[in-house]
Amino acid sequence: MIKHRIFLLSQLCLLLFVAAFSAKAQQKPYNQQIVIKLKKELPTTFSTAQAASEPSFRIGHHLIDSVSAANHAYASHSFELGKGSGRYAYIIHFTEATKLENVINAYYQTQAVEYAEPNYLAYHDGIESLSPNDENYNKQWAFKNDGTLNIGGATPRAGADIKMEEGWAIEKGSSNVVVAIIDTGTDLLHPELKERLWKNSKEIPGNNNDDDNNGYVDDIFGWDFTETDNNPSDVDGHGTHVAGTVGAIPDNRIGVAGVDWNCRLMTVKALSDLGSGSFEWIAQSIYYAADNGADVINMSLSGSSDGLLLQEAVNYAVIQKGVVVVVAMGNNNSSVARFPAACIGVIAVGSTDARDFRSDPFTVGSVRGGSNYGPHIWVVAPGSNIISLGVNSGMGRIISGTSMATPHVAGLVSLLLAQDPTRTPEDIRNILKFSSDDVVGRGDEDTRGFDIYHGYGRINARRALSFRLTAIPDVPISPDFRLFPNPSNNGRFTVRLPEKALKISVTNALGQLVLEKEVDGEASSVLNLSNSGLYLVRIHTMNQIYSQKVVVE
Repeated sequence: MIKHRIFLLSQLCLLLFVAAFSAKAQQKPYNQQIVIKLKKELPTTFSTAQAASEPSFRIGHHLIDSVSAANHAYASHSFELGKGSGRYAYIIHFTEATKLENVINAYYQTQAVEYAEPNYLAYHDGIESLSPNDENYNKQWAFKNDGTLNIGGATPRAGADIKMEEGWAIEKGSSNVVVAIIDTGTDLLHPELKERLWKNSKEIPGNNNDDDNNGYVDDIFGWDFTETDNNPSDVDGHGTHVAGTVGAIPDNRIGVAGVDWNCRLMTVKALSDLGSGSFEWIAQSIYYAADNGADVINMSLSGSSDGLLLQEAVNYAVIQKGVVVVVAMGNNNSSVARFPAACIGVIAVGSTDARDFRSDPFTVGSVRGGSNYGPHIWVVAPGSNIISLGVNSGMGRIISGTSMATPHVAGLVSLLLAQDPTRTPEDIRNILKFSSDDVVGRGDEDTRGFDIYHGYGRINARRALSFRLTAIPDVPISPDFRLFPNPSNNGRFTVRLPEKALKISVTNALGQLVLEKEVDGEASSVLNLSNSGLYLVRIHTMNQIYSQKVVVE
């Protein structure tokens, strides 16, 4: 079943969303690299154990190295899955002629790997529409929409905003809160951002040492995992735009205002200057952010493959480090799950326009994309024609996408943590769930309560910052609940059950119960779902309900 899962995942393709009205070439869904995690860790990592005379692909495990040699591997490297964990992911490189699914099957046959999967790729979820030379706060319709601003040819609806001014009257943020922007980097010299950037105070600039012993030399402003260096500068501009929405300096007569007036912005570059990046880089970025003090992670990016590497990194950040992870749903105008938005434990964000409709399409008169939807969506936020910052100190770049919706939510989360630093990721999820504005979109999509197009609704800063948790039910994340393959092309899934599971129930995207079975005392179970689409699988125990989303293609 695991072999079948990997084969299915290797067939999926990633869609690259375009920028500046031009289409980029179709990209492969993964590099010619395989990520493996061993069931039993090596006594030392290969980087210290490998002799100079040994082939560069060796990791020091004879079974794994034999498979690698037989399949023309030529290089390898590793990274630690959280500082001090003693657990590593090993990335093994192969020639273009190598069929990775065959190699992955061979790795599983050694019985030595916990998982093996391609090093998948992801892309940022932004679509540029225009770039005006001027900038004004009154163009930030997402914060205050009075219905008079002509936005991309759309007729706006007064009040279709996140009530930001009323929110600022309650909370403006704290410099103790760190928001990590995992993206294409940041314009480190931008006058709207340079005073807001997180700086690693434990590093001594220019001495070429790892002063804080975190594994990264002179990471003063963060790290670039695409080039493996300490200069996470932005060339593409997507990351700078996202950072501006979260935390551009407000009330200074230039540029735009960020959602949070005081938070610090950690720059972690996981997407290249062309806007794409491997799941390895994204996972490393999550670990880096979590290990170096991030309170919130913003990932305005997505890929179409479900990798265990990403889910493990999210689990580390959310469960072990208490980091709130906010992720873009994607721009395919589709219900097919994208990742990491569909990872367990994240806050998946869809996009709305100035009419309060789901962004479909993102630019009026255009057929390019639309906000993704599905049972894993949590909330929506404005994402169409969002004005923010650009590289080279740009002050008025406009881009559309779920990428632009996501930092509105991440900024609000940072305000909520400034208001009460003891709040957990589940506290934040519940506050957003119960404070968002419901039934704001089109009548055929936005139904009362949760729906697959808007989740629990469009975020409302005033209501969220006024909200107090009382007897809200807590639905924790269970790393023991796993379901594979996901997606499935035949509707057959294997479920690994958490301890004390009593029952499995499955609902479709409309909330209709399609399957229910008792599993008292079982360690695993098989599900068969006959029709294609999205489903929510719930595991019921005596005291809790755990849930995951699955796709039948």
